[in-house]
Amino acid sequence: MNKKKILSLTETCSEWSLYAFIFFTPVGNAGGEICFGFLALCFVIRKILRPDFRFLKKTEHLWLLLFFVFCGLSLVNSGPLLSKSLKALFLKWGEYAMVFLFVREMLTSPVKLRRTGWVILTVAAILGIDGLVQFFTGHDFFYARPLQPGFNYQAITATFKNSNNLASYLGLVTPVALAMAVTATTQKARWAFGMLTIILGACLLLTFSRGAWIGFLCGLLFMILISRRWKVLLPALLLFVMAILLNSSLATRAIPVLSLATGQQTAGFSERSEILGIGFQLIRENPFLGKGLGTFMDYCGQRAVNTHTDYAHNCYLQIWAESGIFSLIAFLLFIGTLLGKGVQVFKKDGRPLLLGLLGGIFAFLIHSFFDTQLYSVAQSFLFWSMLGILAAASENVAVPPQTTHSC
Repeated sequence: MNKKKILSLTETCSEWSLYAFIFFTPVGNAGGEICFGFLALCFVIRKILRPDFRFLKKTEHLWLLLFFVFCGLSLVNSGPLLSKSLKALFLKWGEYAMVFLFVREMLTSPVKLRRTGWVILTVAAILGIDGLVQFFTGHDFFYARPLQPGFNYQAITATFKNSNNLASYLGLVTPVALAMAVTATTQKARWAFGMLTIILGACLLLTFSRGAWIGFLCGLLFMILISRRWKVLLPALLLFVMAILLNSSLATRAIPVLSLATGQQTAGFSERSEILGIGFQLIRENPFLGKGLGTFMDYCGQRAVNTHTDYAHNCYLQIWAESGIFSLIAFLLFIGTLLGKGVQVFKKDGRPLLLGLLGGIFAFLIHSFFDTQLYSVAQSFLFWSMLGILAAASENVAVPPQTTHSC
């Protein structure tokens, strides 16, 4: 087999491995890990046979490199936890960065981007239906996972282990379905994408995840601001808010003051306040390089009195506490650069996939203020792959005219 045929084979393998990665990651971690392995192998083979790294010459890649460098420098403060920090650096953040680069480098054509959009929507529809099945029957049909009990409610999880993880996934993909619905040019397409949006929105409500609700609403506002589609997107936002307020269980979850008499919310907030307080203590001790990547849970376990060892429940605070302010700034500049480019390109060509990705990623980032999304393997894989898709979609490539079947 000659070099040209090998390159063609690895291109095809990479493309379908990417689709499988996007499809299987929310269904199960094992499938996502296997597909990631194929993506990595094909990437290495292609770059050995055709060492073209021009795609790395982007401003956002400089910020990503600096983020990784400052994460590495934080290891000087890891002390006896050095091995744990090394694992976090290379087997977590390093993997996430590679997911972003592999996805971006692979999506070199509008055809691949459209196919990727369809894969995102297909798996979202499957998981949305699974979530509703779980709500009505008590178990999802993939893993027979039961509803997750909470105070005065039972939350759906679908294929995920807890409702917050499902909620962060839905926050990423629901704006994509909504963007397709509001930009569709035929009534049939509007009904199809509109129904998918309703299913995903209902599942998002049934996760009872307040952080995800806030993130989703902020994502909708972001979509409104950049697209100026007030007449179609603002009613969706108001409908989501009304659905929360008109249901007693959802409203009680959304407005803590309604359930203060139970003491349940107060206890939860007390635990989170203690964890956040420990985070700020760690920042004051090592504000510039942090306490060492991957060490937050260990320090939290040593210092917490009223709660168990946990993440910070604020991803940005935890990045700062573990790897320092320079690392956090580099990360935010990396994300900000990608979002800025995405907005600029969307205003030029108005692709619905771009609008949905921008809204979904923004929703995920807001949700990360209240939870541990960036420290969950499945959620991080999904987030960084979405960043790669956004980066690829933001390239100034010729795009065919929009149709009802185009992403």
